[in-house]
Amino acid sequence: MEKYNNIVEQLKLSMTIDGVVHRRFYHSLEVAKKALEINDRLDLGLDPEIVYLTGLLHDAAKLKDDDYLWAIIVDEFNGDSNQFADSKAIWHSLAGPKVVKEEYGIDDEEILTAIRYHSTGCENMSTLSKVLFVADYIEDSRGGTWNKEAVDASYVSLDKAVKIILNQKVDFLRKSGRIICELTFKALKYYS
Repeated sequence: MEKYNNIVEQLKLSMTIDGVVHRRFYHSLEVAKKALEINDRLDLGLDPEIVYLTGLLHDAAKLKDDDYLWAIIVDEFNGDSNQFADSKAIWHSLAGPKVVKEEYGIDDEEILTAIRYHSTGCENMSTLSKVLFVADYIEDSRGGTWNKEAVDASYVSLDKAVKIILNQKVDFLRKSGRIICELTFKALKYYS
């Protein structure tokens, strides 16, 4: 989407380390593309520009300093921030809305909410949130066959794909002994 070339370039610059563009930038482009595909394939009727922008910026906070991300989380979630203390892998999504708002001037609440929950899921996600959640998980560069069931479901039903992904995430986190965020448990219960 040519309209957003300046945002693409800004994101690329922010994801360039020592002169090398980080793979996270290319992942972001692929998620934007996959989100558009899902929107079209399932005839969801979402504004393609909103879908693209959401996918593009979903990981805008991914390469930020942990202390910076944690400060945002503490500020944004007040007394509820402690539940995320041991889950650094999701900090970028929880802090993402503030980064996107401040660095890219995006203040659309639906976009910001989709970015906030793209790693964890949440109860009663909007269609845009579900599209991003699924696109991030199944985008082509993730590779392998581990997500084939979710990919196949994404051709049939967005809710079915969300449910499969939530189950796979919880199963993976349990098997690897990692902390499972309360948001993910609530989302799994909601979509089961």
